[in-house]
Amino acid sequence: MNIDQMRMVLSLSESGNMTTTARKLQVTQPALTYQIKSIESELGFKVFERSRNGTKPTPEGAFLCESLHKVLTEYDEAVRLSRAMAEGISAGMVRVGTSSYSRDTISAFLRAAQGFMGNQMFSLIPCGGSNPLDLLHEGVVDFWSASDAALAVGRAPLSEELRMLPLSEASSMVYVPVHHRLASRDSAALEDLAGETLWLWPRGSASLASDALRAELEQRKVNVDIQDFSEDTPAMLSLLAGGSLAIYDTGYLPPPSHIARAVPLSWKGSDVLGLVYLAREEKRLGKVIEELKEQVAAYEEAGNVDDALEAGRIAAVLDDIVQTICRGGMRDIVPLVDYALELGAPADHILNQGVLVGMDEVTKMYKGGSTFTSEMLASVATGKLAAEELTPLIEENGAHRKLGTAVIGTVKGDRHELGKNLVRIALEGRGIEVHDLGRQVRPSEFVDYVASNPSCNLVLISLFRIEVRDMVRKTMEALEESGLRERVFVMLGGPAADAEFVQQVGADAYTEDAVEAARTAYNFLSY
Repeated sequence: MNIDQMRMVLSLSESGNMTTTARKLQVTQPALTYQIKSIESELGFKVFERSRNGTKPTPEGAFLCESLHKVLTEYDEAVRLSRAMAEGISAGMVRVGTSSYSRDTISAFLRAAQGFMGNQMFSLIPCGGSNPLDLLHEGVVDFWSASDAALAVGRAPLSEELRMLPLSEASSMVYVPVHHRLASRDSAALEDLAGETLWLWPRGSASLASDALRAELEQRKVNVDIQDFSEDTPAMLSLLAGGSLAIYDTGYLPPPSHIARAVPLSWKGSDVLGLVYLAREEKRLGKVIEELKEQVAAYEEAGNVDDALEAGRIAAVLDDIVQTICRGGMRDIVPLVDYALELGAPADHILNQGVLVGMDEVTKMYKGGSTFTSEMLASVATGKLAAEELTPLIEENGAHRKLGTAVIGTVKGDRHELGKNLVRIALEGRGIEVHDLGRQVRPSEFVDYVASNPSCNLVLISLFRIEVRDMVRKTMEALEESGLRERVFVMLGGPAADAEFVQQVGADAYTEDAVEAARTAYNFLSY
């Protein structure tokens, strides 16, 4: 199937009418029919079912259309960026490779700098353990965010093929649990670390200061149990909660913290962090490099570095929350949420921009078949832990008054409830009381709850499968027949729902995800 055929399938699925689609694509209806049959023959299954009421995707076709939408979105974005880059780097996207140790500082600096650099855009690309030189030579990234571990800036000559733009320098701190014997100290000497479990970056991977510290501890024969950080840096918070110590750059945790204290280390090691690029690319990247140099000088002069880093850390920890939910990291999620709160992020912001984004991503992964049911359940449990940590704070600070009461459920014949659970969490975060009827809910159950709860003014119905649409119709009819329809605002959601179906059954709104559902419900109840 080529790009034009993909667009043809999507256009027909959206319009549901062969004549309308043919007119839109400027082809004859027989030609469109022939193309659709050819596509179905190639795929080996029927994509559409035709009836007197129109043309609608089969269940297999609906799944295909959802996937095609993602493919075409990525294709269109790639073409747009490629065209922009062909017109000159200043109009395109500059790709910056990051590792766990560099992402906070780099993301903060570039996010702030981008606002002063016109149309210039930066894309942060997590590169894990990939060889930075290979990525630069292969054109995967334009810059690599590296510390002096890779290039020894100021301590040894750079390779002739490389250049580096220094951005910041940070001294080392020892992070200790709040009740640790060193927590009240103004500083700590290397000998004070004796007998402790100490987490450091792996030798040669991130920090010359870390490497030198290892050597100094060995030379002084300080008895410490040294452990290597993994790429999952935020897990450090869990390690501290477990009683271990960690060496990291100044400013990683905002003092004071109920998890840990940052104690200056009486040792002169420090790290330099910057952007590395190929010498041969200096001319092509010249304008960007000069503008970044100006931004470094401006931040140092204005003293805005700390503010930029704080904003960057909040953005980074929200991304960590998303990734932790996706991998089902139940052990790490609460320390991460606490860290975001300590950075100053409001509880409702963490819920909406971290927890719910992660849960929505899990939903997409599950629908796309890229995660197993057991993994999905672990992710849901992780998101629930985060929501439980945040909900009392949202209620406590008075950010959201109780707006109303909602009832939610997945209709009879449908066993899926992941999306429904995400919506419930999102609504509760907006100050809406939610009664969850669960899955396989009969029309009479919706009616009985609304009838027995006069405060209920919102009904949310989830449907995952096309086959259960008739049960939604019966639910709407039951609300009408009971005289309760005018009292409630009815919202539909799930893969089997769309705006057209909402109109057909007489519901009030359709939303694509949990965040949109919460926003729609909030706006209705606030009116």
